[in-house]
Amino acid sequence: MDFREKPINLLIEIRKVFLFFCFSFLFFFLILSLNQAFGYFRNQLNVFETQAQVLKEGLPSASTLSPIAEKESQTEKIKFILTEKPDSLEIPRLSLGVPLIFSKTPDIKEVVKDLLKGVAVYPGSALPGQGGAGRMFILGHSSPPGFPKLKYYWVFSKLNDLETGDEIFINFEKKQYRYQVTQKIFLEKGGEIPINENGSQQFIYLITCWPPGQDLRRLAVEAVLTD
Repeated sequence: MDFREKPINLLIEIRKVFLFFCFSFLFFFLILSLNQAFGYFRNQLNVFETQAQVLKEGLPSASTLSPIAEKESQTEKIKFILTEKPDSLEIPRLSLGVPLIFSKTPDIKEVVKDLLKGVAVYPGSALPGQGGAGRMFILGHSSPPGFPKLKYYWVFSKLNDLETGDEIFINFEKKQYRYQVTQKIFLEKGGEIPINENGSQQFIYLITCWPPGQDLRRLAVEAVLTD
């Protein structure tokens, strides 16, 4: 046997051991990273559950919303354009187009389900085209930066980018209504949304939790129906 083969064989064995430890370390690191990622994902889903409850805090009851529109309905001619688009919300500045889901009940379990399908119109909100004064409340999730775009968890993450005068479009029953942003309102948990008392105009309020992906505060964007 050639004695020169022994160092070569030893080097081969050392390399095998080294590669084994390298792959073991990488495998351990991968498992640890996946565990952390899944843990983060689970925690964020729990936050989304609480977001739904926070979103509806401080909103007027259905009994105080509907009569406003009903009492003055048909008193004004609402301007719109015809469209073939389904019921939806569009915000050009955010390159956003999302289904408009009309919640049938304020029950939190139902609101949670509706928020997974698009943005939820709070029960009792005045609907576009009713005429007269009215307020429409639209709820949507916000997610932290980098979170995957799943089930509309992300839909209002960039709501704070809107500025006064920006356009918002509501497509409802084959008609499109145009709104313009009037103000942004930041609210603490449980705080009531200050409602514009101008009795001759229709307003929408886009509401999400703030900062994105958390449930510490709320952000409401107010917009008024325009000609």
